[in-house]
Amino acid sequence: MPRRMNTMALTLLVIAGVCVALGAYAGPPVGNATSHDATFAWIDVYVEAGETHIAAYQLDIEAVDRSWTIVGIEGGDHPAFRLPPYYDPAALTNDRVILAAFSLDSDLPSGRTRLARLHVMTRDDAMGWNVSHETAASADGQEIPIRFELVEGAAP
Repeated sequence: MPRRMNTMALTLLVIAGVCVALGAYAGPPVGNATSHDATFAWIDVYVEAGETHIAAYQLDIEAVDRSWTIVGIEGGDHPAFRLPPYYDPAALTNDRVILAAFSLDSDLPSGRTRLARLHVMTRDDAMGWNVSHETAASADGQEIPIRFELVEGAAP
């Protein structure tokens, strides 16, 4: 049992370290979109964790063909992830963001949950992205199988 606790503590410590290393919460708008024809939209970041409660996550999102630029980041629906995730502000200048968050709350989400919303400026109707380096952990520090889904919406 002590070894399992050490493994769990180490996993949560590593995820917390990644979050801290990524920098800060959402900052000022940064990016490459400059067209006067740009419109604003959002991309919701959902996770499907099944019946397992999710305590930490990380993923890398990159714009395809630089068709959109991130101008803001907000947190998710569940109280455990209400604050914006940690991210690397410097990566935004390359139309890419690495999101990471963790929660020590006793009430953690399971099932399908919106973890974050990316506010974006786009120059065309079709936004494309690549998602990579997806990982998540349960409250006991164990990696859990998850599936991230990005859903776009148009600003009014």
